[in-house]
Amino acid sequence: KVNQLVMSKVTILFVRYLGCDVTEALIREFFSLRNVYNLNVQRVKRIKNYAFIHFETRFDAQLAFNYISHMDLCETPLGERGQAIELMWAKPPKKCNYRDDCVTNKSLNPTAQPFHQYANHTN
Repeated sequence: KVNQLVMSKVTILFVRYLGCDVTEALIREFFSLRNVYNLNVQRVKRIKNYAFIHFETRFDAQLAFNYISHMDLCETPLGERGQAIELMWAKPPKKCNYRDDCVTNKSLNPTAQPFHQYANHTN
């Protein structure tokens, strides 16, 4: 779970179940809501069938979220043949420091053995 105070500052929306032919430019145009608000979309990052939409301000992101949430999401040009897209707030990335041990050799490969370089190794 993410702290509500942290989530209240998020400026990124997450959308999934995008159609395979949907481009980042189409996503940017759709979420900028030019015909209603003309919102400032800073960046769109599409990966497979989902995307992250970065807004300049929380206010812009909130307007987009509220407006699009009340639409029939099966009728958007972003879905695949009547498939509803899913819209939610993006969770902020987890901040790691050395105490958290977020990434260790064992977490990457639990069976990994430490590497030892032998100074007097002969073939």
